[in-house]
Amino acid sequence: MRVRLGNSDYREKASQDRQAAIAKDDEPTSWEVSDLLRTHQEIGLIDPSRKDPKAWHVTLFRWNESGAPIISLVGEPTPIVL
Repeated sequence: MRVRLGNSDYREKASQDRQAAIAKDDEPTSWEVSDLLRTHQEIGLIDPSRKDPKAWHVTLFRWNESGAPIISLVGEPTPIVL
């Protein structure tokens, strides 16, 4: 079953600034959307970047198990300095 989040309420919840909510000691509303998807056994989601409207994020809730995407390392890891 695919969970359709066409409801504007969910779209708004998914688009709220997660970091701002955490800074205020609030639970991000986007987590509610993720919890709903996990409850329906969804594998993950693709959502737009909140910081760059041209970018998208792929979030996997599970991988490398039956019925889920297979993820493997290609090449050597590249360190990321934050």
